[in-house]
Parts: sequence; structure tokens; C-alpha cells
Amino acid sequence: MVVNNLRPTENQVKINPSHKGLRREEDNAKPRDGAESGKAYRQRTENEATENEAKEMNPNTYKAERNERLHRTERKTANQFPLTRSLESFRDPNDFFIYVVHTASTSGSGDSSSLEWKEVRWGDLAAKWGRDTSFDDIIQMSTELHNERGMNTESMEGAMKKKFLLHCLPKAASTTLREACMHETLHKCRSFFARKSPPGYRSIIDFFKAVNECTDINHFCVQGGSLEMDVMNFNDGEKGDREPYHFLHLIPFRKFDDWVDAAISQIFYVDGQCERVDKLLDQCLGYRELYIELYTKSVLALLVGMTLNTNWDGNLSKDKHHILLYNYKDTDSIVSLVSNFFGMDSLQRTNRRHKERSSNETCPDSISKKFHDCHYETLLKTTVISNFDAEKKRRKANDIKMKRLVVRSRKQGH
Repeated sequence: MVVNNLRPTENQVKINPSHKGLRREEDNAKPRDGAESGKAYRQRTENEATENEAKEMNPNTYKAERNERLHRTERKTANQFPLTRSLESFRDPNDFFIYVVHTASTSGSGDSSSLEWKEVRWGDLAAKWGRDTSFDDIIQMSTELHNERGMNTESMEGAMKKKFLLHCLPKAASTTLREACMHETLHKCRSFFARKSPPGYRSIIDFFKAVNECTDINHFCVQGGSLEMDVMNFNDGEKGDREPYHFLHLIPFRKFDDWVDAAISQIFYVDGQCERVDKLLDQCLGYRELYIELYTKSVLALLVGMTLNTNWDGNLSKDKHHILLYNYKDTDSIVSLVSNFFGMDSLQRTNRRHKERSSNETCPDSISKKFHDCHYETLLKTTVISNFDAEKKRRKANDIKMKRLVVRSRKQGH
């Protein structure tokens, strides 16, 4: 898995926009000791002149605007309410922020006041995320957010229409979410209804068609962990015409060991044996639900990479994106409460349970040990996936190997 962001840092490249590909020597030349560069001097004098003029014209207005500028600057580090932090300013994956939303311990009122909002720096979260990391651990390493400004203060992003992207991951209530999204489509946008999957679940083109035409639908299910579902960087050809959206990505968390055990149990239930997955794990290949690329941390690393790629490409998209991490066990309450929080009707049928079985039969412990031996280091070291070309080649090659081994296994009666 590609885990390094190979793009240069902001300080390594500084291109003059009026002469593409060329540097302005006076702006980039190293100043003499004790002296400002030409660019710094011009910028300082222009700022001072502008501030003095504004202060003389209306001191009260000047003070209010200055405080607002300082407030916007502090959003990179201060604890503000959800969606006030601009993601476009980040160039380093370690400084990327993810929202953590969970129900309060005193919940039960059934309204959005039961929610607690926090945020965590991705660099801190990725460095500490291992096999035993629980959702409580993530809450502990996160910083609490307070609505000090109030929700009535609408920013440009706050005024945009919001759409929920429910990233469906195996063994994290994915079947429940897909069924709920399909039911929503059947009743609100029948022309896009399909029996196998929600609209745009695996196709980025179909996704934007559904978003644009199914205006009454606010919750869309997408296949989590898919390189093809790059909502952040896709050019739908209508960015100049359609209204921009604020996409809220909801990502379910599940403890790594629990997720692995559940995926292996599902494989045993479907296949009725473990020989096939055993042979595939000899080459560290994914199978059915058991792909390291489909675990929550890998999916977040991919979304961080998508966001950074968008920033490096100049933020050509008018859409805004934020990532919300939640405990998969609270899928029903979180989807409902977060929807109500943003003034939307909840997605129906998220309280249903699918693929629950009374039998605890599963594969021997040697299968999970093989998987951990294959992917434990990947789990620890994964930070950001941004080189999509290399990642696509790697995944395609592994997929071909997996299919060949499955065919061979079936011929052998496994």
C-alpha cells in the first residue's frame, strides 16, 4: 500500500502565477542579514496602508473586521464548532483534521443536543491507531468542540446545501445502510432505483447524476475504500452550472481485531470452509470482506489523500467536504441525530439488522494470525494514500492474482 505523500511541501515550491514555471528572483532571493525581501517589504507596507486607511474611516468597523480576520486565522488551531474549519488550507496530512461525533453519555432525549462533537488531528490519530485502538481511545485523544458562536452565524459553507455520504464498509453496518439508501431511492427518486445497490454506489458518474436529479434525497451510500469514488476530485462537467454542495462524509469505526474476526466469520458462513481464504492469505491477498483496504483507517488515509490532491490541484471544485468518524455500533442513532442537527429528516430503516447469525462458527485462529502477519505493519504505518496511479496498479495486480487462485481453488473442490 502506498502510504507516502510524494508531493512537495508548500515551502519547497513557490511559483510566480504570472510566469508559470518561472521564479521571480526578487521575491525568492534570500534577503541580506537584517533586511526584508522585496516581496515581504511590499506586502508589509501595503497591509499597513490598508489598515490605517480603514481605521481612520470607521474605527468601529475596522475593529470588528480585524477581530473576524483573527478569528478566521485561529480556526486552524482553535476549537470551533463543526464545519467552521476550512480544509483547503492544509498541505500536510499530519495537520488534517477529522471530526469525531458520538452520542453523549446522558443521551436518550432523541434530539441533536445528545450529540458530542470533537476533532482530532490525523497525524496524531494515525500514529496511535493500532490493533487494540477502540472508539473510546479516539474520543480520549480528541479535542472537544463548543458552539460558542451559535449555529445562526451562517458562513458560505453553512449556507450551502448539505448531502450526507455514507461510506459503506464491510462488517460495519454496510448492508443496513445500503438497504436504507435503496428504500429512500425507491420512494423519493424511483427512476434511479436499482435492486442491487443504491444510485452511484460504485459509479462516480452515476453518483453525481443522482445527486443532481434526486433533489429530495440527502443521504447517499457509496462504496467505501474505492479509488473510483473520488468525489472530491471528479469533474462532472457541470461545476460551472450546478450549485455547489457541502458533502459530509460519515465513516464508521470498528476496532481492528473485532473487524478481522467478523470478516473471517462471514467468509466461513458464505464458503462453508476456510481452505480458500487460507491459500489466498499465503500470498497476503484480500478476499470477500477481508481486505485491509476496506478497514476504516485505510479508508480515512485514502480520503485524506483525496483532499490533499484537491488542495494541490488548486481547489477547482466548488464543493466542500468534511469527514465525520463515528462508532459503527451507533449507526442508527448517529445518522438520525446528525441529520436532525443539520435540519434534515433522518434516513429511515437504519435500525434494521442484517446478516446477524446465532451460530459462532468460524475459521481457526491460524487464519486471523495469517492476516495480522500480512497487514499489521501496514496498519501501523498507513498515513495517507495520494499516489492513486501506483495504488490502482497495485490493487489491480492483486485482484488478478486473487481471481486466478479462486478459480484454481474451485477446480480443486475448495
